[in-house]
Amino acid sequence: MVDSSDIDRPLPKDPSGFTRPKGTLEVSAIRGLQNVTLDTVKSAAANELLGLTNPVRSNLFARIDEWGKANIVAPLQQIFAGLKPPGWEKAAEAFQDGQKAITNRLDLLNPFLHYGYFYMHSKGGFLQFNQNSGRMPFNHQLGPATGCEPFDGGVRLLEHGLWSIQAQIAAGDNALHVGSGWFEVVVRTYDPQGRLYSQQFGRQDSVRPVTNTVTTSVVVPEPGYVVRLEISWVHGSREILGGPANNRLIVKHISNKLGVGDTGAEDSYTPRFEIPDERG
Repeated sequence: MVDSSDIDRPLPKDPSGFTRPKGTLEVSAIRGLQNVTLDTVKSAAANELLGLTNPVRSNLFARIDEWGKANIVAPLQQIFAGLKPPGWEKAAEAFQDGQKAITNRLDLLNPFLHYGYFYMHSKGGFLQFNQNSGRMPFNHQLGPATGCEPFDGGVRLLEHGLWSIQAQIAAGDNALHVGSGWFEVVVRTYDPQGRLYSQQFGRQDSVRPVTNTVTTSVVVPEPGYVVRLEISWVHGSREILGGPANNRLIVKHISNKLGVGDTGAEDSYTPRFEIPDERG
């Protein structure tokens, strides 16, 4: 207990003989107490606790990391490799089923990589007087072709499913602008045995220079079908214009899917046209 009986006694003028009463604080300690607040007390307590727990916490996280690598990362790596680690069978099966579903969806994108562009370099090779019809020889390929190939003047489709077809051909005018201007072209698709499968007509009637364009589509049940551009009738004096600036035969694969909708090979109404008798 502090002796306070002489607390009111004046301090000595000469401090050399002064001694601090027992149980009291140094002046520096008293000044330090003036800076103590609730926040400094909390901070000191927290630092003390962290000093005790840091080694435990570091060891705990290291053990959690080892456990995670062995019990989570390793099984996931096995699942991604197509395996079924013990205890993860259902997760592995679900992942593999999802992979198959994605693969089945991605195959719908593959057809868009199948295409071919072709043109006829010659002037037809058959147009002479008294010869007014025939197949056009599209024997020249533009750039790469995938899923199809040139075949005997036409294009052979190497994949089943829906194909989009575009054809264009140009003809000069009739000699002296006389005679019939009837100009009928047709895009025909033949099965692997050479039988007609589907066809799309393009018809014009003019003795002047003309360009005939046909756009069509067809669903083929198997690879090996052949697309051709043919002229049903044209005046014998007309010149079929060759070169890539005047003609084109383009095929594009749209889908592999079968059994949805029609095929384009169904029966169609065929109008009766009076084919000119002149063979000039």
